[in-house]
Amino acid sequence: MNGERFETAGTVYTFQIWRVLKADDRTGPQAATIEVERFGGVVDRGEYLEERIESDFPTFKSEKRYLLFLRGRDVRDPYWVMGGPNGAFEIVGEKVIPMGKARAPQLLGTLDIERVEALLARQKGGV
Repeated sequence: MNGERFETAGTVYTFQIWRVLKADDRTGPQAATIEVERFGGVVDRGEYLEERIESDFPTFKSEKRYLLFLRGRDVRDPYWVMGGPNGAFEIVGEKVIPMGKARAPQLLGTLDIERVEALLARQKGGV
């Protein structure tokens, strides 16, 4: 890499929980907020700031609602989105809009939020 130091940038988002579809040991069914980390953000280069973004994964916006499939490593670390953009969906009204381009998220995106919740409940033995 020509001796150049590569720095990654990450952004931690704090989400207000609307509904937990599948709780884990960290959240339980009544979690109020969680943190989710994503690649991308600002790296200070000294003379300038460099913004890094995931070209195939739009950034989260505070005024929007999302359905996220998350994983966590350790209770001290933020969650991360499984499958990158393919594990994230924007909820618009009652519709679930996939943020990823893979086939499975696109199929899930043809359903409304209540049908997605019912499907997930059948898959994992409860919502």
